Amino acid sequence: MDPFVHVHKGDILQKNLSGLKDCVLHLGPDSYHKKILETFQRFHNALIFENNKIISSIHPSLFLECTLSEQEESSIDKERLEKLILNHNACVKTRFLVEFVSLYSASEKVLVFSQFFHPLSLIIDQ
Repeated sequence: MDPFVHVHKGDILQKNLSGLKDCVLHLGPDSYHKKILETFQRFHNALIFENNKIISSIHPSLFLECTLSEQEESSIDKERLEKLILNHNACVKTRFLVEFVSLYSASEKVLVFSQFFHPLSLIIDQ
């Protein structure tokens, strides 16, 4: 991996950014969001299945952006999901992100990134 990936093993970050901490948060979905996540069926294509799970775990309304089977489409309430689009309180992850940014953006720089475009676009809209 050496020519492609460089792993820095120094302590420059600890010296220059002493306040930087490594932290992992586990934010569990509420019952409605959990029900949506459980409706996914295993696709023949594992990539589509994982993509759907990741995108919709950010916010329930992102379920509408997923590639769905006919059975999955029939099991969701599209009207309810469309009403939730701009509601950051509909999901624990977006609620946490909005609170985190509002608390720290006045005094610190906050960097938000996403592997996928749809979740980031939704967060920007919210």
